[in-house]
Order: sequence, then C-alpha cells, then structure tokens
Amino acid sequence: MNLLDAFEQKGLFRFTRLLALLIVCTLVTAVIAGLVIFTGTALTQESSYVKPEKVIDQVKPSILSTSPAPTGESNFVDPNALPGIKMPFSLQTFFSNSRNMRILLDHIQTLSDEQKQDYVDNMAEVVEKAKAQNIDIVEAVNAYFSLKDQELQRAQVEHQQIIQTRLYIAGAAISIMGLVALFSLILVLLAIERNTRRVVLQ
Repeated sequence: MNLLDAFEQKGLFRFTRLLALLIVCTLVTAVIAGLVIFTGTALTQESSYVKPEKVIDQVKPSILSTSPAPTGESNFVDPNALPGIKMPFSLQTFFSNSRNMRILLDHIQTLSDEQKQDYVDNMAEVVEKAKAQNIDIVEAVNAYFSLKDQELQRAQVEHQQIIQTRLYIAGAAISIMGLVALFSLILVLLAIERNTRRVVLQ
C-alpha cells in the first residue's frame, strides 16, 4: 500500500465519514427542533379576549345617573337571529330590540359559532363590570365593539403568521430529510467501497 492509498483510506475516508455523520446528526437535530416548533404552533390558540377593565378605563368618564333606557324601536327579535348561540342574561335586555341586535349581528356575522359565543360571553363580562361601576352601558358596549374587533383582527393576523410558519417548517423538514437521505447514501457508499477494497486486498 503506497502513501497515497494510505492517506485515502486512513485519512480521507475517515474524514469524509465523520463529516457525513456530523451533517446527518445536525440535520436530524434540526428536524426534531422543527417538529417541536410545529407542535408548539399547533397548540397555540389566538385569543381575542378583551379585559373588561380595559373597556371600563376607556369609558370611565361616562358615569350613569340612571340606567339607560332601551331604544324606542320594536322589541321583536328574531329567535333565530343567533342560532346555536346562548345569549347571556345580562345582555338579553340590552339586545331585546331589533336595532341593537342588528348592530351585534353586523359585528359577528363573519365569525364561527365558537367565536360568536366567545364574543357575546366576553361582552357580558364587560356589561356586568360596567353595571357594577355605574358606567354607561351604551358607551361600554360601543367601546367593546371597537376593542374586540381590533383583537379579532390581531388574532387573525397571528393565525395567518402561524400557518405561514407551519408551511415553512414543513418545507424545511422535507428538504432536510432529503439531505439526510443523501448523506446517508454517501455513508453507505463509503462502507461498500471499504468492504470491497478489503476483499480485493485479500
């Protein structure tokens, strides 16, 4: 065995094998990290909850001397206006007329049933807090509409960003698995070449 063959077998082959193993381990670690991040994004829930205190702080100057009277419109409300949605008791009087109900429907018509229920439940908390502090209910509800819509838009943006992140992770994972397969093939070829050379030398 001449010097070149010795360098190739003992030096270059070992270095190539070690480098390939290192790259494979690094890529596998990257895949595992990607799976952890992907799982984390899958478990993340975009909350649009509006704290009642935030609404109260915004309308606190609007103090009631008497309870607000309902608007002077018909008290008839379509019982199917919110199908599958349970209207909290604290909101039933306020939304007992068609005008207020129509305003509410305009805000929630594009939401899912779960989001609609969250919307009215969150509003009920705000109304109860406003009543407890003698805050104008109309002002509190209008402030809630504005803040809640902003939170829903923010949650939607976050949802889109999470979906985009998942797509990036999935694409990266596929690419990394391809590289793992490539470098694994290099290791297999090196092993075959080494074993073949031993047979020839014998």
